[in-house]
Amino acid sequence: MEHPVIVSALRTPPGRHRLLLSLDDLALEASGSGFGRVIGPDWTFADRVFGGYTAALALTAARARSAHPHALSAHVIFLEAAQPGAVQLDVTELRSGRNTWVGRVVATQAGRSVLTCDLWFGDRGASGRDPVRAEPDAVPAPEHCAALSWLPEMWPCMGFLEERAIDYPADPDERHGGRHVALWARPIKDIGPDPFLAQVLDLMFADAHLMDAALRGTGLRDTIGFSLDISVVWERPAPSPGWLRLSASAESADDGFVTCHGTVRGPDGRLRATALTQGRSLGR
Repeated sequence: MEHPVIVSALRTPPGRHRLLLSLDDLALEASGSGFGRVIGPDWTFADRVFGGYTAALALTAARARSAHPHALSAHVIFLEAAQPGAVQLDVTELRSGRNTWVGRVVATQAGRSVLTCDLWFGDRGASGRDPVRAEPDAVPAPEHCAALSWLPEMWPCMGFLEERAIDYPADPDERHGGRHVALWARPIKDIGPDPFLAQVLDLMFADAHLMDAALRGTGLRDTIGFSLDISVVWERPAPSPGWLRLSASAESADDGFVTCHGTVRGPDGRLRATALTQGRSLGR
């Protein structure tokens, strides 16, 4: 079966100048062997589209064709930066079974491939086991953490999240701290009860900040970092819990290549997703 293409009437809260991360931002139109979407400037930074958003569109295109509703894993390869404008997302079914579906999405612009995404989907029910929780008082609650209001000023495409620092630079010029970051985030707009949309948020949150662990020591403003790929494996899906906690760490990048890995958890410590990215770290 095919799932309907995601559409919604959710709108940006008054006072915000753009519509960010509602279901409308993932709405696709049937086009050829896949789907199409025109990407507006709100999802860009430095004249390129935020890769996490392009990956989210690929995930959404795959779900529309999958026989099962929940993403199990995704491996996204960023071939080149997408630009604002029309994007085509072609979906190929590689295998479909009673419990799983696997497919590939290729995103193109003007005939050039900008992204590929291989995905597994399945149909997972509620768990009968207690979720894995964090150690008591191991992490300060979001209300006790400093707001990261400078992030959307530096990267406007991050305006769909409210973010707070657990172990994160206080400003883009800070150059101390280890090769790790931790922060809270929640969507500016309640994204509703759909577990799939919560999985999309997990992916976008991870892609936005995994590389920060590698860039922290030289300053987020003075170092160019970009992901070559990202792999995400999800635990049993659940609706968005509101606040999400990302913890990420980086390996050595003395040759400009870096591996970053991390986890996305709910406020009760429950593991939602594990992510890994390969990237480049370059001085300006």
